[in-house]
Amino acid sequence: MLFNPDTAEAVGINPVGVAIWELLDQQIDIHEIADTIRQDFADVPGSATEEIENLLTILPNAAS
Repeated sequence: MLFNPDTAEAVGINPVGVAIWELLDQQIDIHEIADTIRQDFADVPGSATEEIENLLTILPNAAS
């Protein structure tokens, strides 16, 4: 769960979302994030890159 203390809003994320959140600190691009997720998790769909892009559009809204 990600929590914004300024707005008291919370966004629930699954373990893959947590891994993506942690990878964002590494300043790597979405394709590298998707490749890492594919290596670390089973049954990652081919649409992983697009799903990561969707997550990244949701996160700023949760932070504002």
